[in-house]
Amino acid sequence: MKKFRIDTKIDKLFLFMTMVVAFEVLAIILINFSTPSDLLIDKDYAKLAKHVVEMGDNHRIFLKNWDYITTGEFDCAALIALPLYMLTGNVLKSFAVANVINTIFLIVLVWHILSKVNVRYSFRLLAIAAVLCIYDYGMLVHSNMMFFCGGQYIYKVAIPVLLVSALTTSEEDRKCKINIAEIVLFAVLYFISCISSGPYLFICGIVPVFVCQVVQFIKEKRIDLYRIWILVGTFGITIIGNVLCKVFEIDPDSSSMVIRSTEAPLEEFRLVCQDILFLINPFFASDLKAVSLGGIVACMKWIVVILLVMGLLYANRIFAVPQLRADEDVFDTKKMLESMLISLFIWNFFILFMTSSSPRYHLIGMMALFLLSVIKLEKYLEQYYAVFQNVIVVGLGLCFACISFYNITDGRDAYYENFAEYYMIDVEHCGELINYLDEYDAHNMYMVDYSELPELMRLIDKNHSYELYITAVNGVENYDYYYTDKDKSTFSDRNMILCRNSDLDRLPEYILDSYQQVGQIQDCVLLFAEHNPNDGISGALDGVRTVDLPTTPEYYYVGGIDENGYLYTSPEDIQGEERIILSSAYFELEEGKCVTFNYSCDKDGAYLNVYKDGALDKNYPLSPTGNEVVISIDSTAVYRLEVVNNGLANSNIREIVFE
Repeated sequence: MKKFRIDTKIDKLFLFMTMVVAFEVLAIILINFSTPSDLLIDKDYAKLAKHVVEMGDNHRIFLKNWDYITTGEFDCAALIALPLYMLTGNVLKSFAVANVINTIFLIVLVWHILSKVNVRYSFRLLAIAAVLCIYDYGMLVHSNMMFFCGGQYIYKVAIPVLLVSALTTSEEDRKCKINIAEIVLFAVLYFISCISSGPYLFICGIVPVFVCQVVQFIKEKRIDLYRIWILVGTFGITIIGNVLCKVFEIDPDSSSMVIRSTEAPLEEFRLVCQDILFLINPFFASDLKAVSLGGIVACMKWIVVILLVMGLLYANRIFAVPQLRADEDVFDTKKMLESMLISLFIWNFFILFMTSSSPRYHLIGMMALFLLSVIKLEKYLEQYYAVFQNVIVVGLGLCFACISFYNITDGRDAYYENFAEYYMIDVEHCGELINYLDEYDAHNMYMVDYSELPELMRLIDKNHSYELYITAVNGVENYDYYYTDKDKSTFSDRNMILCRNSDLDRLPEYILDSYQQVGQIQDCVLLFAEHNPNDGISGALDGVRTVDLPTTPEYYYVGGIDENGYLYTSPEDIQGEERIILSSAYFELEEGKCVTFNYSCDKDGAYLNVYKDGALDKNYPLSPTGNEVVISIDSTAVYRLEVVNNGLANSNIREIVFE
């Protein structure tokens, strides 16, 4: 009787790669749940976490007067973190759980798509290990974008792979529950991404898949309704999602993508290639001993780069063009999958070469390249003995495990040490800022010229308002937050300023004259005032009352500013001549709005001009017996206000109120 023997080498290889993947999953859990402090987070993560807090507390995804900077910020780990936060009230732990769930989702996705082309188990695990490896830390790098902090790119990377997987499903499996679930998941995630990120994913991740399918249809000369309906549905989702993106007034970066002009295309090409390498980050800031963990990891990262180069060997299959030259008319799943994946990478590279490149933008293409590299490696190793195959796979597995190990030990420590200089003050002093605000009964604090700390303070303290003060424009700014929170109308009179001692001379004179120093934290001084002369936004906002001051950014004035931000102009200030003493910014006002201009004058000679679409529309004398001018807006247009003094009157321009 013939005896059957289990290939123990294959079993051991599978077990080893399972251990590598398990270690990486544990590493991802570690970096998410074992941070040294909840205060040691970068500003992008702080902004996203605060956004989730606001959505959860207000029970609304689309917040009124929210200033969307890059995306709607819900096509990322926030998608899962939001409901978890509403259940637990702990936003950072909610993100940690969301990142772990997304990690498991990506493992399943990679395993599933490689199973369609019969990649062996150990090589599927190798691909998963390549994707999960913790290559680096940093606000905009691979690990943070995928599995840590906000996971901003996890779905942008997964959605094109889901589409490729659905399109390569064999005819006999198309009605199975797993395939139906895959299509539904793709549709939901892609719809959410279109609303949040606009046409970005369609341009970078969906177009090359469409092109490959068109070429395949030309070759097949038959109608495959299954794939046609998926493509038609995808296009429909694109249109509807992007329309809703506009309706909800999200203005993602992708809406302003431009083709760059360059006089050095070869240098631009080199920089784009360098951005891809930065995702693996085989570079180190300082010399390393060759015989050290850091030195060994540096070499291992270059081995990973070599692995990625293997995926580029499929470049001749871009857009499935070779399919047109093939003799057979049969739908070849493996060739089509390889064509779509290499097209994803090369197309994404081309788009970023023509527009604007950054390491994280390449993650969509890099995911495809990781999969292709492992497929190619398996095919290449088939010609060698099993022992050699196992040695290569084990060696690569060790590379991924060692890289991850280094980055959760020495690399992690170095990452968090950088936070010592990341904020204006060390994070252990954040509580002191809250204590000062409470002690002086102030609601607002302005941080001068450094945007990281306001983002963190908003997240950890809901009872006060923290804004960025930019000395270049002498005004208040914030990013990815409420428009209204940088308007004068939301500020308390009693307020504080945190400024480095070395930056005090950047502040305008009216602030230095009206604030008093009340404390010192490290090399930063705390200033306090009972009146607030600051503003950050000009004109009206939809549905809310807003206030402008003569000190509002983009306003021009002649005269002196008092502690309230009011403008005092005397005949001496304008040398007794007729001059424009105040000129506002340009702002669009809708029909039905009302503008109240508050002032005082000691004699006739000053008047207010109202310009509409560049032409003088109305003229109002500023009477010494009055103190306000009410302007009713009779048609929607772009307006500008201008105050002229004939050189004889003492004038005081106060608040300009928009209702």
